[in-house]
Amino acid sequence: MPDLTILLDIPVELGLERARHRNLKLNLFKQEDRFEEETLVFHRQVREGYLKLAANAPDRIRLIDGTQDMGTIHEEIKGIVLSKMKEGGKNRGLKVEG
Repeated sequence: MPDLTILLDIPVELGLERARHRNLKLNLFKQEDRFEEETLVFHRQVREGYLKLAANAPDRIRLIDGTQDMGTIHEEIKGIVLSKMKEGGKNRGLKVEG
């Protein structure tokens, strides 16, 4: 079991739009990923499953709003990771700078 999982959450429609845009940019439009070919219902169920996992383990699974700009997401992740490292270091008698 991992000590920390970062879950970037975005609405299903936006995630599919980003994936399609990425595929077009990389010229992979003819090779859609099998997950991208699934129905919206499937994607919503997967997202809800991950959100339930995060709700049941908020200390281990940290949820981040993936619709934010990359700089904000980066800072949030960095803060979460550093905090977790400091927490783990204290439990082991270590000092973590940052």
